[in-house]
This record gives sequence, C-alpha cells and structure tokens, in this order.
Amino acid sequence: MKLWQFTHEGIDDGRLALARCPRCEGEGVTAQFVLNYQGDDLAEIEHHVICGCRQAAVDFLARANLPAGRFRSAALGDLDWEAIQPPRARSTVQRYAERLDEMLIQGLGLTLTGAVGTGKTHVAVGLIRLACGLGVEARFYGTPELLTRIKATYNHTAGETEDDVLRELAEVPLLVLDDLGVERPSDWVRDRLYQIVNARYVAQRPIVVTANEDLSDLAPRLGRRIVSRLSGASIELTFEGQDYRARARDQLLEKVGLSWADQWRAA
Repeated sequence: MKLWQFTHEGIDDGRLALARCPRCEGEGVTAQFVLNYQGDDLAEIEHHVICGCRQAAVDFLARANLPAGRFRSAALGDLDWEAIQPPRARSTVQRYAERLDEMLIQGLGLTLTGAVGTGKTHVAVGLIRLACGLGVEARFYGTPELLTRIKATYNHTAGETEDDVLRELAEVPLLVLDDLGVERPSDWVRDRLYQIVNARYVAQRPIVVTANEDLSDLAPRLGRRIVSRLSGASIELTFEGQDYRARARDQLLEKVGLSWADQWRAA
C-alpha cells in the first residue's frame, strides 16, 4: 500500500511505524548482544528486547497538537482525492507523501495555497499524522494559535518561555503552519514568523504551510525575507477545486441516505 493511502486506523496505533521500522523490521523486537562470562570464558550473549518504534509513533501523535473535532482523525488515506484539483497538485502531494523521509532529509516542504475549503488543511494534518506514524516527530499549529501561545509566555506565571517555544519550533523535524497570513501583520508578528521560518531554513528542516493567498501576494504583508525562505525551501501548489467542505457534507448526507436537495425539499 502507498503511504498516502493509509487511513488513521492504520497509523494511530503504531502499526505503520512497526511495519516500516528499520531496526526490528516489523518483528517488534530487536537483538542486543552483551558480553557475559560462561564459566571462565567471556562470551557474547544474544538478548531480545522490545523495539520502541510502535510506542514512539503513538507518543509523537499525542504531542503533535493535531486539531480536534472535524480533523481529529484526518489522514491522507481518508482524503477525497478527486476533490484535490488540479490533478498535478494531487499527484505532487501523493509523491511528496510517498517520499516523506527523503523530503525531511532534504529540508523540502510544501506551500499549499488556494481558496478556502479546497482541502489544504486536511492534507497538512494528514502529512503530520503520516510523519508521526513513521516515527518522526512533528507539530501542527494554526498560525494565530501559535502566536497566541508565544504571547502567553510573557505572563510571569507561564510554564514556558518564548525561547522554549521557538526552540521547539526550530528543532521539530516537521512543522505545519496552517492559515499563514490571516494574522494581523504587525512588526511583532513578522519578527516572530521570521525567527521561526529562518531557523528552520538554516537548519534545513521543512515547513508545510497553508495559506489562502499565493506567496507573492503575502510578501507585502509578511515581508520578503519570510516569503523568500519559504519559496526557496518548498514546493508551492495552488489548490483550485470546488469547496471541499461542501463535498464532504454531501458525502456525510449520502451515508445516512439523504441528499442536499432532499434537505431543501424537506425544509
């Protein structure tokens, strides 16, 4: 099965990490050799220990800050791929997911732009879930939510400092910034976003960004330094499909034997 075909059921319990683990090769245990005396002779004794790959994936998912509610179990395998348009955008996301480990090594991210409701956030959540499911730590943040978290550190009762947050964002192997550009572009906002983007650019760690506008349109508000670094380290895709949310609604209605037209007639 392709990596982009895995649903949350095949990821959330660590089965994907187990199947892809290079240490235990899907066995769940690894061999360790220790030196021990057998009588007067020193011998190498083999011990089998439980591999931590499966539990690590579960722990990473618990810390990934995935959005609750509608996206609580979103995965690439649950995505209505026909709704992701144009076909080039769809195939590029699929290839990116299939080679995610290589993309992480190269520090190459994705910038997903387009109108609201075209599936950008579902794709971003799915990539975070896939990364964690493969045993790679990742974080998801709505950009306004992240900026609020940073501001909260200025309260002397906060349990973390601004440096703590910025260090976490710089060091996590994969980061998603959802809804970039919706925040009010003050100097403070631009400075903090630049610190995050630049730290990851220098360290060659990828960012997956979703935005309603193209990077070129965001440059006057966010600053060219931010846009240049995102552009230089990501594949920019514009989603042009119809409203993904409306399509998802119709599919839910079909599951219960109704259609949107039926709802209007009933009203």
